[in-house]
Amino acid sequence: MSGRIHSLDSLRGISALIVLIHHCLLMTPLFYAAHYNEPYNNWVVSLFDNTILHTVWAGSEAVLLFFVLSGFVLALPFLSFKNNYSYGDYIIKRICRIYIPYISVMTIAVLLMVFIADYHGHTGLMDSFSERRWAHPLSLEAAISYIIMLGYDNTNVNGPTWSLVHEMRISFFFPFLMLLVIKFDWKKAIILGFGGSMFFWLVFYVMNIFIDNGFTSAVINSFKDTFFYTTFFIIGALFAKNYKNILPLFNKIKSLNKIFLFLIALILFNFEDVFPFFQKFHGIVGLGINLGVEWIAAIGVLIIFTFAISSQPFNKLLTKPVFKWLGKVSYSLYLVHMVVLITMMYTLGKIIPVYIALSFVPIISILFAAITHKFIEKPAQNLGNYLVNKKKRSEKIPQKQIV
Repeated sequence: MSGRIHSLDSLRGISALIVLIHHCLLMTPLFYAAHYNEPYNNWVVSLFDNTILHTVWAGSEAVLLFFVLSGFVLALPFLSFKNNYSYGDYIIKRICRIYIPYISVMTIAVLLMVFIADYHGHTGLMDSFSERRWAHPLSLEAAISYIIMLGYDNTNVNGPTWSLVHEMRISFFFPFLMLLVIKFDWKKAIILGFGGSMFFWLVFYVMNIFIDNGFTSAVINSFKDTFFYTTFFIIGALFAKNYKNILPLFNKIKSLNKIFLFLIALILFNFEDVFPFFQKFHGIVGLGINLGVEWIAAIGVLIIFTFAISSQPFNKLLTKPVFKWLGKVSYSLYLVHMVVLITMMYTLGKIIPVYIALSFVPIISILFAAITHKFIEKPAQNLGNYLVNKKKRSEKIPQKQIV
């Protein structure tokens, strides 16, 4: 199956909205404390922090869903016998799909920062926000990093773009991962795929121990993370290969049991917050637990995908026009929402109370997402299709013989 699954597109849109809510709530002291495991005393926040209600603002987990979904979507053409485009065609489309909107919005963000930021912070904002967002002028290293996606200093200008750095890198070698997925069963593919990815993760982890330079260390750490997030693309690709065998088993489950299964999916998705005990470990043990917890969240994602594809009530809900539209503009929403948030805080937030200015951020972000999708994202996709089709046409034209 190589066609679009609209319910999964809608899930991407909902996840982008969750990331937006996540960043808005982090502007409040209580939710900030809850997210970073600092002391707080509020039962409502606790309810949204340590139960499945955490899903509403599960920003980190939503990004993992993006990675798994990307692996799923990218795998479908490779699994279809109708797939006839080359590696070059694939890369052209990925660059136009990811990089052009990314660099366009990053350029806008840099220009806004240059003209608006005074780099003195904002006394009405969380210290962590003032110290991380538009906190210092653009450096040459940062500019180079933004252009070639090295993963350095993205937080200062447009934090969420860190994940796009990994998305773009993994896109370059994803076709080779598909060789494993197609050739081997899921068990061998996981062993080989995870084993190879985590080997390179370990190599970069060890390298970083001996690096003192801040820029170099950040870049090496970014590449280390790329290989960890590669495992989520593998999970998505394996699900794409096997989900048709899973759906009949899912459909045999009774309705009441499906409710329990969905609750289990949300618990797994929010595992780190539902079971905060695992956050207490530090050092190597803590690092290993953190990696494992994110893989557990990926299992929750796969169950949610199964519901989105096969459950009629879920599919009907997710294919409503509002959710399909949200899915369509999801990439643009993810790209622009932090730029809108920062701009609003450093302009309107200095004129009116911060929380009133913050309340406008979701609406304005969705508005600018629609504009960005129409004038940047969609033209970039069309450019990719044009370049690939032009290349194919030129290859079909017979070359004149040299006499």
